[in-house]
Amino acid sequence: MSDKTVLVTGAGGFIGRQTLQPLCDLGYKVHVFEGDLLDSAITDKLLAKLRPSHLLHVAWYAEHGKFWMAPENTVWLEASTHLFKSFIAGGGRRILGVGSCAEYDWQRKDKTPWKETDPCRPHTPYGQAKLALQQRLAALPVSSAWARVFLLFGPDEKPERLVPYAIRKALAGEPVLCTEGTQLRDFIDTRICGRALAQLLDSGVTGPVNVASGETISVADLVKLVCGLCGHPESVKLGAIPMNKDDPPFMVPDLSRLRNEAKFREHQDTRQLLSGLIAQQREKSRG
Repeated sequence: MSDKTVLVTGAGGFIGRQTLQPLCDLGYKVHVFEGDLLDSAITDKLLAKLRPSHLLHVAWYAEHGKFWMAPENTVWLEASTHLFKSFIAGGGRRILGVGSCAEYDWQRKDKTPWKETDPCRPHTPYGQAKLALQQRLAALPVSSAWARVFLLFGPDEKPERLVPYAIRKALAGEPVLCTEGTQLRDFIDTRICGRALAQLLDSGVTGPVNVASGETISVADLVKLVCGLCGHPESVKLGAIPMNKDDPPFMVPDLSRLRNEAKFREHQDTRQLLSGLIAQQREKSRG
């Protein structure tokens, strides 16, 4: 077994692809999981062949607009549990699983940054499955950490999501329809998230760790920033669609563990990153 060999699941996905180079930079020999992760025989065969020292598990059912309530969450919970056990059986030493801010209690009223020790009361099957997997992982005989990732944006994002939707509409000079946008959030670029995950895997930190940018911004201010950078600040139409009654007013993490224990302190320049995404969309539109 190589001293630092990592198997990455979901390596072609929105987050996973951004972990590969950072892992190489940290000295890992990187393998990507190829095949059907839901087939336990394929999982066992690959792990027996590669015998990686580390596992970064990013893969999950992620169909936009459907994954929150999908029955597939239970299927992925069981397949992921099998993956972890098979990895350990092959002598694997450390696992990093990727969870979600959906594990927390979205109905809490206070506006104190969410800590990993705060109560978890997920309100969706997605959040429930992720929390259940974190708890199962914590009980296994292996060094492990669990990344609770907050809201994401970045390259190759699905066009229906907030940032690419706002960019596309604003560049066309069309209305960007939003809620009132008072919700406070933390949005992290997937490239920074990928580097954070690589460093967290490489650390000795165990248990849940919030992963986010450390910047609090309202949805309204984010959309205004996008539209302004596109040259069409007038495109913003706040209050054009109703607020979802289940939409949490506050989703902002405490990053003490990420900053102080995992030693990941990269600053995110949201304006610059959005400008880059806007330039990419302009090129795509011309092409």
